[in-house]
Formats: sequence, C-alpha cells, structure tokens
Amino acid sequence: MRLDRIELALRRRSPWEAIDLGLVMVRHWRGPLYRVWLTTVLPVAVGILALLWQWPQAGMLVVWWMKPVADRVLLKFFSEATFGEPPTPREVWRSLPALLLRSGLFSRLTLRRFTPYRSLELPMLQLEGQRGKALRLRRRTLFRKVAGHAIYLMQVCFCVVAILEIGQVQLVGLLIPGDALSEFSLFEMFQGEANLFAYHCFNAAWLIAESIVEPFYVAGGFSLYLSRRNDLEGWDIEMAFRHMAESHADEPARSSGRAGWMMAAVALLFGAQLVLTVPEALAASVRPPAEKSGAVSGEASRVAREVLSDPVFGREIEETRWQLRDKAKNPERKPGEFLAWLRAVAGWLAEGTRWLLYLLMAAALAALLVALYRYSGRLAGKPSGSASRAPETLFGLDLRPASLPADISAAAWAEALAGRVAAALSLLYRGALVAAIERHRVPFCEGDTENVCLQRLAGHAGEAARAYFAALLEAWKASAYAGSPPPLADVRALCREWPEHFGRGGAA
Repeated sequence: MRLDRIELALRRRSPWEAIDLGLVMVRHWRGPLYRVWLTTVLPVAVGILALLWQWPQAGMLVVWWMKPVADRVLLKFFSEATFGEPPTPREVWRSLPALLLRSGLFSRLTLRRFTPYRSLELPMLQLEGQRGKALRLRRRTLFRKVAGHAIYLMQVCFCVVAILEIGQVQLVGLLIPGDALSEFSLFEMFQGEANLFAYHCFNAAWLIAESIVEPFYVAGGFSLYLSRRNDLEGWDIEMAFRHMAESHADEPARSSGRAGWMMAAVALLFGAQLVLTVPEALAASVRPPAEKSGAVSGEASRVAREVLSDPVFGREIEETRWQLRDKAKNPERKPGEFLAWLRAVAGWLAEGTRWLLYLLMAAALAALLVALYRYSGRLAGKPSGSASRAPETLFGLDLRPASLPADISAAAWAEALAGRVAAALSLLYRGALVAAIERHRVPFCEGDTENVCLQRLAGHAGEAARAYFAALLEAWKASAYAGSPPPLADVRALCREWPEHFGRGGAA
C-alpha cells in the first residue's frame, strides 16, 4: 500500500468523525462517482425493473437483493480514488468480472445477506481477500469498538431512504389532479390492491433514494475501516516519520559540511584527552573480564529468545473479572461465592429467555397458520371468506338484490323523467355494484369509499365497463354530494348504456 499517495489526512479519529470523513469523500468526488453510478449500476437496475414490468414487487425485490453488487462497484471507486486514481466507467466495466468472482459475493447474496456490518466487512472481503478463519480473526480485530457504529450507519441510511421514498411518492400524488393521493397508499400496496402505476412510482422513488444514499453508506463504512486500520497499524506515525526523513534529506550541503567539521573537532579533543590520561587506569576502567562479558551476552540473548517465543508476545488481551471493592470490610465473604450466585442467576435468566423465545416462536407459527387459512382463497386468486360475503350496505346504499327492480335502466329513466335525478343515478349505481358482486366476485368491503370501489373493479371488469362506472360515479357524486345533477341527456345516455355493461347479458 502506497501511503505516500493517499489523499486523506491520516490521524486518529473517533468513529463518528470517521463516518463524517466518508460523507466528505462523496461530496469531494461526486462528479466521477455519479458518472460511474449512472453508467454501471443504474442501467442494470432499470433493466431489471423493465424486464419485470408486469411484476413490480418482484422487480424491486430482485434489485434490492442485488445491492451487494452495487456496493462492490462503489468500493472499487472509493479505494482507488483515495490514492488519487478514480476509475472511469470503462475501467469499472472491465473489472466487473473480478469484482463478482473474487470478492465473496456468493455468501453475501445467500447466507450473510442480512448482516448489519456489510459496509465495514466489505473492505476485508474485496480489498484484503480474507476468507474463512482468517476473515473471522480479522473481523474480530477490526470490529472492536466500531461494530456498533456500523449498525447505526445502516439504520440511519435505511431511515433516510424510507423518508425520501415516501416523500417523493406523496409529492407525486399531491401534484396529480383529482383524488390520486389515495392510490399511493402504503396499506393498499402491502395488501396487493394498488394499481400498476402506483407500484412503478414507488419503485422509481426507491431507486432515486438509493442512488442518493447508497454511496454515503459505502463511503462511511470504508472510512470507518480506514480509521480502524490507522489506529491499529499507526499509519499516521509512519507518514510523520517519512516526512521527517524527507525534510532531513533536503537539507543544504553546507549544513552537512558544518556538521562534519564539528565532528572532527570533537574527535580531536577526545584524542587529546586520551593521550593525557594514564593508560593503565584507562585500560582497567574500560576492559571487562572476557568470561563475564560472554556470560552476560549469552544470558541476555537467551531471555530475549524466550520472550519472543512466548505466544502472548505482541498480542493485546482484555480480561474482565469481578472483584470486591473493599476486601477488608468483608473478609468472611469470598468472591467465588458471589460469582457462583451470579452464574446461577444468569443460568435461570438464560433458561427463562429460551423458553420465552420458544413460546413466541410457537405463537408466531400459529398466527402464520391462521393467516394462511384465512387468506388461502386470496392467495389462490379467489376472494377471501370475508370478502366473499357481499356487504348489504355501502356508504348508505342498500345493496340487497331484493331491493332492486327487475329492469333497472327503465326504472332509473322513469325516476329521471319524474325529476328525481339523484334517485335515478343511485338506482344505476346500486345496480352496478350488485352486478359486480354477484357475477364477477368483486371483493367490496363495508368501509370502501367510491374511489376504492372503482379501484377494486379493475381486473374484474373490462376497460369499457370500468370507464362507464367511472362516469356513473362522477355523475352520482356531483348529484348526491354537490347538489348539481347532470343534464337529462347525460342521464339518458347512462340509462341506455347500463344494460350493455352491467345487464344480465352485458359485457361486464
């Protein structure tokens, strides 16, 4: 590793300050970074969503599951840009096979996909090439004191992505004319009842949010990794010594000449002192016995070899143990008794926690079985038991078939001729709802509103019937709620077209 080429200021940093350094890295290299992102990661994600256009939930799941691939592309950029050579999109595409095959990607897409330390562990896999036992030992060393900060980084990035995604979708719903905000309900999405446009809006918003946040997530983990290695290996100290050596090597030649003359003068003075001193006394004071010198040298080397051969040498070990604060006040009580009692309490707690987890797992399994039983019809494409029981009323309208006349369109036109336009539209509206429930099993519920009824009709009736129902719904709302009934000609057209879409022989 060429530390002299690194473009970061190497010094000791706290974990939070190290994460902030990653955010600064994204801002500093934002131009080449997003050129790489927009030409490598984003086209692949958009292509996957386009291939699964009719299944937007599956498309989003596939793109989310493949996020470790995008993280490896981002880490390649940051690792090379740190040493002054940010890669181009062409270089990233050329190195993509090596990134997919030699960075531990398979395990991170299968068993360890949900690890919360992905940003901190990725440099060990991709840059150091650690695997197996070596990776576990390396992880144990580098994770000490910073593993919790990696989890906090993941949680913060997840929350920011959720805020950006929901904010974008709600903004789109507010800008669309009409009552389009209800189509972007998260509840309807989780129930699988939203339309295709709403799902694709959510996917696009999520992709934009990930494009903004994911580089910060990878850069924060990479800078945390660099800070931890700097603390362990002393990179800042090494760079300080290198700068000192370079500064001494650049001194002028006259300084070295002056130092040489000074050393020569000191040598002459020392020689004169030796000449004036008694040779015998000098020899006796500086010459040790030969056998004693050899013995001391051999003993010192033996002790040094023993110290170096000790496996503890060069390792850092942390030990934690319980100890009484004041042994003089409690001479009769031994620390071993307290530790034994503490072990017993810990054992009871562990056993109770284990059985509590067993009970929670059993309750979750029972709830899952009940949910599968209740919604088995919906999973098989059929209305569930609660939805198959048709409601008798919806927002005050009587939906019992016995309350409707035999010829609904004729009865409605008679009501319109008598001046009761709202009653005529109500009759058409109730008849359309009853026909949708009885013949096509549309799963209306007790609390459904007019717009929800229109959404539930999609997929069960044709486009022409849905368009007619939307026109009938607008006329009914204008007459019943706004007090402005439509012209008699429009009511006549609605009565004439009703049997075509919702009659017994109609195309609904």
